[in-house]
Amino acid sequence: MTVPDALVLESEQELLAVVPDPVGRLDQVAVGLGGTPVFLGTLRPPEQAQVSLAHAREVHRLVAAGTVRGGSLVLAGEHLPELVLGADPALVAELSGPVLAPLADLPPGRRAVLERTLAAWLAHQGDRGAVARALQVHPQTVSYRMARLADLVGARLADPRGRLELTLALSAGPGGTAWRRG
Repeated sequence: MTVPDALVLESEQELLAVVPDPVGRLDQVAVGLGGTPVFLGTLRPPEQAQVSLAHAREVHRLVAAGTVRGGSLVLAGEHLPELVLGADPALVAELSGPVLAPLADLPPGRRAVLERTLAAWLAHQGDRGAVARALQVHPQTVSYRMARLADLVGARLADPRGRLELTLALSAGPGGTAWRRG
């Protein structure tokens, strides 16, 4: 690696670099690695370098798992929601189970449609027209689906904490409906 002023540590498993002011030098870091994917941790003062390293390793794991889109340069700071959700998968699963339980008995295809609709509704703050455009369906279809979802998930739709729980549960589910970036 040829990045001036960088501290480089190489092992059989990984190449680590401590780079002062990496944001101002992203192109230089990427070129210095000659096409090897770079996973940049969160920006921290030197005494917190181990935290940044942990975030870089975690975002690398999320790319490998398909949760975060890869590329030549992946910045942990651009994937904070995914890092939070990935920090304790067991706890997220404990939250998701009861929150999404009302959808569990639906046929898989129907459940997927309702989960996508709910994720879009949450992302667009209940704007039926925006949800319809995002899903490429008629606004009346959104209304029909949301009425069905209101029957299933009830008061959670009207409660800010309930909407947060739904967002987190959908984000952590298969495919990470709400947060996953395509």
